[in-house]
Amino acid sequence: MKGLRSTRDLRAEVLELAVSALTHPGPAQLDVVAPVISPETVRAEWNRVLPVLAPAVRGRLKLVIETERERGAGLLVPLGRPNYRHEVLRLLIGASLDGTALPQAAGEIAPVSGSQPGLIKAIGASQTPIRKALAALRDAGIIESLRRLDLSPEELSLETLGRVGALPQTLRFRFERGAQIRSPAALLARAQALLQADAPPDWGVLSLSGTPVAQRDVPGLDLIGTPRLDLVAQVGRQCDAFDADLVRLLDDGLELEPNVLAPAPVVVTVVRADASFTRQTTPDGTRCAYPMDVLLALLDLGLRGQAIHYARALRQ
Repeated sequence: MKGLRSTRDLRAEVLELAVSALTHPGPAQLDVVAPVISPETVRAEWNRVLPVLAPAVRGRLKLVIETERERGAGLLVPLGRPNYRHEVLRLLIGASLDGTALPQAAGEIAPVSGSQPGLIKAIGASQTPIRKALAALRDAGIIESLRRLDLSPEELSLETLGRVGALPQTLRFRFERGAQIRSPAALLARAQALLQADAPPDWGVLSLSGTPVAQRDVPGLDLIGTPRLDLVAQVGRQCDAFDADLVRLLDDGLELEPNVLAPAPVVVTVVRADASFTRQTTPDGTRCAYPMDVLLALLDLGLRGQAIHYARALRQ
């Protein structure tokens, strides 16, 4: 159904689908395309209605929400406006950890650290939002002043980022009902194959982040296994949507998790700066995120102790 306007209409559609499932064996799917009410409301009402149905019926029902038009490449997830506090903080972390610098014309390098023009160039925004973001970081005590842009990554926490409004936008993906669950290690192996130079061109916006990259950078880090697959998507400031079908190349059973607080096997952090920072940390050619994004992924995972160890090891 297209243009769903109310939960009452949704309940009617679910009932009709359930009646159809009684007389037809196999799975039954309800496609909700471009709903007027929010996808979160649609899914909440779906989850509220399902328990009243017979187990033999509800186990075969599936909900698919398409929030945007299909655009050739796949299902588009709307993106919010760039969060310049996060983009500025991210680059300042990079400057502190490994001297991340901004590539310029003719191969010249302009350090981001201590340079408002460098931040403006890397992010691609005008002076005003960058200065406002820096002022917010100064007022929060993260940087000393608008002239001294140095910070200590070891002092950052997820709570600090939340308090100053510098959290990144993340897209979380879970396995849909009935899908075969792949382990994080299996997802990582698949991602590594997709992050090669000869992999699908659309995956060029993605890079590997999180615990596998942290472990490669700092082998002595106290990490066991891969709790989830972390990716960074470099989409640019003007992009207003992310193609979720890129993630489904990992496994076609993955779907968007609307609850940003829910655990998820795949998490994509969206970067909106113009300058792209990727690297290779192993001979296999896997495209990896820079330490600034790896550190932020560790914080999002709740691994602040490991994030502190990671930052200190890189700064030695």
